[in-house]
Amino acid sequence: MRKLLGFILILFLFSLPLFAAATGKISFMEGKVNHRDKAGKITDARIGQDIFTDDTLITGLNGYCEVEMENGSVITLNNDTVFTFGEIEDKEEKGKKRNIFSCIFGSADFKFKKFTGKEPYIATPSTICGVRGTDFTVIAGADGSSMYVVASGEVYVEAGGNGVSLLPDEGVKVKAGQKPGQKFEVKRDSVNYNKILQESEALFLTDPAANMNDLITLLKGYASDAKYWDTLRLENIDKVMAAREQAVKIKEEQGDKAWEDFINTQVSPLEIDTSYLRLNARHYSVSALSMRRYIVSYMYIIMRTRYVLKTDSPEYIKFIEKYKEFMVIFNRDIVEPGYIFEGDF
Repeated sequence: MRKLLGFILILFLFSLPLFAAATGKISFMEGKVNHRDKAGKITDARIGQDIFTDDTLITGLNGYCEVEMENGSVITLNNDTVFTFGEIEDKEEKGKKRNIFSCIFGSADFKFKKFTGKEPYIATPSTICGVRGTDFTVIAGADGSSMYVVASGEVYVEAGGNGVSLLPDEGVKVKAGQKPGQKFEVKRDSVNYNKILQESEALFLTDPAANMNDLITLLKGYASDAKYWDTLRLENIDKVMAAREQAVKIKEEQGDKAWEDFINTQVSPLEIDTSYLRLNARHYSVSALSMRRYIVSYMYIIMRTRYVLKTDSPEYIKFIEKYKEFMVIFNRDIVEPGYIFEGDF
């Protein structure tokens, strides 16, 4: 009976986030824009379409898309951009969740108004940042690097265990797998974002194997974080099962009122926290998958095309060795533990 209850509880805890309300709505778009839902189904996006947790928007070379939040904040996805809407447990308040918006590749502009709850986290493959009612741009390059430029408000960018605060007219670049660089003075309107994205691809080609090694460092970090949060989730499930058994005893010995108080103060908060731990594990595992799908695969295609007649080149061989190492780690530490689902691929 305990095993059956445990199985039902696990199903319940895995299904909690599935009934989330819409994160935002597509308010305007031009050109080619695709929508990928959490089940992996890809369709043409449309104006007025609701955007939910785990949805991804992909703009084409001529694509442009604006997503409006309930409070009027707007996220603008520029051309050739991959952007995911997710959720994660609040770093500051255990048992609370917060939106996390990830620019996997390309560039996105943020115009945030005052949020009634917590402001969302913003992420790229190499960074995560906190914002406070601000106006800024994020660029995620083909080499896994990132760049932030702030027009108003404040952004705190974290990477490689270090952080930097950006104020208006300040920017920072972050290489894949490294801490933020020195911040610099810049006005957002003066930055040529397409040029920066082109430069990131050119930078990758200067040393493809070294750049792939940086992405391996990122992947290992994602895998470590996913394992950490999933381990906590499994430990919490055991705690929930023990608490529910204790609740049954309390009901038998002390009555319905004591049982109800125990459920409300002990069991329910623990169940909610467990579901949010699953959100954290999922965020890091899906981030690893997105990096593999949109960055590593892109690099692989570039190198295969560039060296189609020179596969014996030392530069190409070194890259392929690092690429294979990436895929081994990805399959061993992300796929095999079951952190991602069939619909994610």
